[in-house]
Amino acid sequence: MAYLCPLCLQALTSSDKLEFRCARHPTVWHQTSGIESAPRFCSERGCDSGRHLGYNDLFCRHLKCNRGKNPFWDGNTVSVKDKVVVLGSNSQETVTHWQVALLKDLEKCAYPDMWFPSRLLVPVDRATRRRGRTAMVSLCGAKNVGKTYLAMHALDTQGVDTAKADFIYCYPSDMSEHNGSTASTEFLETLRLREVMQDNEDFSQRLRSTESRPRNLKVSFFVPSVTGRFRWLRKLVQTLEGSVHSLMLYDISGEAAEKSFDRNINEHDQHMDVVAVVISAEDIPGGVNRTSANSLGPALVRLRDMSARQIHGQIRCALLVTKGDKWAGQSGTKLTPALVKTSLSAAMANPSATELLGYLTGADRVVGEIFVTYPDDPNIQAPIIVGLNDFAQWCFS
Repeated sequence: MAYLCPLCLQALTSSDKLEFRCARHPTVWHQTSGIESAPRFCSERGCDSGRHLGYNDLFCRHLKCNRGKNPFWDGNTVSVKDKVVVLGSNSQETVTHWQVALLKDLEKCAYPDMWFPSRLLVPVDRATRRRGRTAMVSLCGAKNVGKTYLAMHALDTQGVDTAKADFIYCYPSDMSEHNGSTASTEFLETLRLREVMQDNEDFSQRLRSTESRPRNLKVSFFVPSVTGRFRWLRKLVQTLEGSVHSLMLYDISGEAAEKSFDRNINEHDQHMDVVAVVISAEDIPGGVNRTSANSLGPALVRLRDMSARQIHGQIRCALLVTKGDKWAGQSGTKLTPALVKTSLSAAMANPSATELLGYLTGADRVVGEIFVTYPDDPNIQAPIIVGLNDFAQWCFS
């Protein structure tokens, strides 16, 4: 079977090499080519790595991967750090995320390639993936529309109610000339943001300070919701099989989304299962007026491109509306997918609203589903993100 590297998004061939290790037995490894069956467990006799998530999983690296570089690689060796600067001070704090411990324990394997959970090796063929447990999702939208906020919340139960574990990767700023210092700092800052959100602390300042990169990867590992008849039996089967789904969220930068052509987006379209075009409820007619750039423009650029290339027959497309609590079209009424369409159709004098409506309905329809997301209580640090779990489950439906 031909696999796809989750970091460089290249279809692997017989000339590509993959190496598998676990953190508990870093001196034991197994290598395969890019088209051989990937091992499910560590080669150490009796080791059950691969049955677990997080630190105790089985990990893989794509040798000589042209995108997936270890953020702690300095050009000669790997030197893992765990400190970040406390915002607004000169003091430092320790990042305790499990990926730091993993990379420390694999530090003696001084390779430039990044380690990732081996379960993220996915089949190149989309149809095969749809029958499996992995969904590759491109989050595309304007700057400050809330893509990173949603992606980070999808890693925990506030976003996906059966989330079990996470994996995060930050692509270095310049792939051709890897800057170890900058890459490690940005990686640690993102992991620290994850910890702050997970601990229900104020994360707004740290979220704003996160560097924008052409793309970043956040993976939510979760057990799918079970509903309907005989759900007790299906839940038992899930438990016995260790059924875990991998929601792979590729966060495309707003700068890339605003271009009529972008290499990263074009590369993604060759492999993604879902494109989530993200807009803010602030920009839907009836939304709270704001002074920042309108999110409908980049969304329309993306939808025009998908329509022109007729790729929406291969890739499922969703409209993901953020900040649903910022919509004030009807007093006391929550914004719903139906109200999104109604509000757009009522704004006949707004050409952007009319064009967007065309992609949601009628002959030019590109979008298969609309999801409205908002915090159930915006006054607390860790609200439930309404609508995000529904989106995650739909990606596998």
